[in-house]
Amino acid sequence: MPGRPRQSGGCADPARGKVGQGFPRHESTIDSRRSDGDGSRTAPGAQAHPAPPRPPKQWFQERPSPYPHEQDALDHIRRLMPPAEPYRAWATFSFTAQSGRINECDLLIAVPAGLYLVEIKGHPGRLLNTGSTWNFHGADRMRTIGNPLHLTDLKSKELKSQLQWAARKQGVNARALPRVEPAVFLSAPDLDSHLDEVQRIRVYGRDEGTSGLPRIWQDFLGLPPDRPERRITPEFSRGGPGRGRCGPSRRAG
Repeated sequence: MPGRPRQSGGCADPARGKVGQGFPRHESTIDSRRSDGDGSRTAPGAQAHPAPPRPPKQWFQERPSPYPHEQDALDHIRRLMPPAEPYRAWATFSFTAQSGRINECDLLIAVPAGLYLVEIKGHPGRLLNTGSTWNFHGADRMRTIGNPLHLTDLKSKELKSQLQWAARKQGVNARALPRVEPAVFLSAPDLDSHLDEVQRIRVYGRDEGTSGLPRIWQDFLGLPPDRPERRITPEFSRGGPGRGRCGPSRRAG
């Protein structure tokens, strides 16, 4: 993301939360920004049926991102996330890997198809690649980065190891944890992607955009699981392995 250097050690970004030893203990309060029910009406004289219960809090973010393009991308995904189980997300947090590296993460999201670590890049313009080098040709200048999926894949593996470690501490079967899969969200509304078929793997654009990339929600996060046994359960999403102690938590203090 432009303007924000990634750290491989030292202190984490103070604007981000931290991964402690658990998914946050979710309060029973309802997120006031979620819609009420399905909008249907009961016919006169008909017996009213109770609406399905709304899930506990679904979106965890200590404070808005200091980077407007990043917060806009997070809001894009949040608006599309249904008020239903097992959808739940943790935004702008950091964790320390067993190697000692401090990893900054944009979004960890649980959806029926899996658990995904999403890296956000907001560079605008025409995107071309030479191998794994990406060049964004914007109106003011060209920006060059390496394919961010590679680093996000490493973060995903280190986060899974951290979750397994925490699960074992809590006496939970670490093998039951789902994989943490990496993905990249190129969120600029005016992005025009010409990535080749290799570099565009696990790379997504906005749902209403014309980036030329698959859509982050309709073509990825909103899809059902490819195998029923891989479905993320509401119990896992609500509490995480170890009943709320094995994933990203909000920053204390």
